[in-house]
Amino acid sequence: MKSMKPQEPLIRVVDDEEEVRDSLKFMLECEGWLVSAYASGFDLLKDFDRSRPGCILLDVRMPDLSGPELQEKLNLMGSRVPIVFITSYSDIHAAIATLKAGADDFLLKPVDPEKLLEVVARTVERSQLLAAGAVLPENLAASAASLTERPRRVLDLMMDGMNDAAIAERLNLSERTVQVYRAQIYKAYGVHSVKQFALLIPRLKAALSSAAVSYTHLTLPTKA
Repeated sequence: MKSMKPQEPLIRVVDDEEEVRDSLKFMLECEGWLVSAYASGFDLLKDFDRSRPGCILLDVRMPDLSGPELQEKLNLMGSRVPIVFITSYSDIHAAIATLKAGADDFLLKPVDPEKLLEVVARTVERSQLLAAGAVLPENLAASAASLTERPRRVLDLMMDGMNDAAIAERLNLSERTVQVYRAQIYKAYGVHSVKQFALLIPRLKAALSSAAVSYTHLTLPTKA
């Protein structure tokens, strides 16, 4: 078991099903994580410390206060603690919506222990980086500013959810050229897939907005 230290990462498990809570808590504690379990979102809010690094494992469907509703409340509080949703196949569309609202990832029930530990380790690492200096938004904006004109236009449309073919048509580029720019953008942000980039979009939009980085006025290039 990890020893208690100031700002030791805390994993918050929020699920109305006791069996699920206990199972997740057991798996995480066996790997040395410090875990607090809550039967409802209201219970979490009573003693929630948004400055404490870690992550939140949150069920989508809960009575009184659903997972997405709790996510909205935490966002309004200015929480930057990463959220990982726990969901069933029937809730998959709701889980995808939570990603668009800023959640880091989601896990399907029954939760695979190996996948759980992998996701928790990754989200906790990001949480610790934010807690250490909160410099990630500035870095995101700087990466956008470092892109040349064409990839910056492609980035804009990628953030709107457009695929390569649609971007190529909009910007009068070949689809192959768009794929090259997408690869450059992924490299700039350290992501490797459409899913990873999708998780980044809410924070990227916020960073660009706060840094007043605007590129919607750029002249459209000719077809490559």
